[in-house]
Amino acid sequence: MKDLHTLFKKYNGKLTIEQISEGIYFCIENATNIFGDAYILIKANRFPRALSLLLLAIQEAGKVNILRNMTMISTKNQKLWKKEWKSFRKHETKDFLGHNIKISSEFNDSPGEYFWQQLLCNTNNFVSEREKVRQLGLYIDYIAGDKKWWSPNEINKKMVKMAESEVIKILYKLQMEKEIGVFSAKALKIYQEEFNNFHPEIEFDKEYEIGDFGNRLFGLKGPYKKYWNRLIKEGVLNKIPDNLNISGKHWKEFIYGQD
Repeated sequence: MKDLHTLFKKYNGKLTIEQISEGIYFCIENATNIFGDAYILIKANRFPRALSLLLLAIQEAGKVNILRNMTMISTKNQKLWKKEWKSFRKHETKDFLGHNIKISSEFNDSPGEYFWQQLLCNTNNFVSEREKVRQLGLYIDYIAGDKKWWSPNEINKKMVKMAESEVIKILYKLQMEKEIGVFSAKALKIYQEEFNNFHPEIEFDKEYEIGDFGNRLFGLKGPYKKYWNRLIKEGVLNKIPDNLNISGKHWKEFIYGQD
């Protein structure tokens, strides 16, 4: 690196599909490494910093979805590229999308209910509160409601184990998808083609039932199912593990409607 200052200059331009794929692999690797550092701290009973690192690992995992969304941006739309890069660096957005990875593997109800669950996490200030918790693991602060000082030493093992369990589920899903080829350039190209025909920002301007919108996105004729169908039928994926879940359902049930 010729000039250290080049590291501090934020990039806001376009990426190719291949660059996006590479970035996703780096994010998964880094989230896994951050979790490894947190695990060492847990074993040493250093719970405050361990919690902050665990929540940071979730945010790093959340970058995967942001990068995948970049596949749908036109190379000529610099305004949208700049907006997506802002999301890439925003703690709250990364945290929501990281947590959403766990929701997508666990939620077992209808497509509409799945969408509603995602929406609830975003609208109840869930994300901003988690970012505050991450900072409480690092800094001394004065709490207005309690009228006393806060010390990170108040964070206990139980709190950390809850976060640890969440990160394990998120990383397990990402590692599985990485190994079967979901984040390859070819797979991302299919994602781009299927989701480019779906415009939720237009849909939101209409009156609709929340379940109806969920079915449009995740239902039989939605882009999500078409995307997975193509991945399988076109031989893009490596061997699919039997325990893979898509939108909270076993992959065979999601694709073929069978157990």
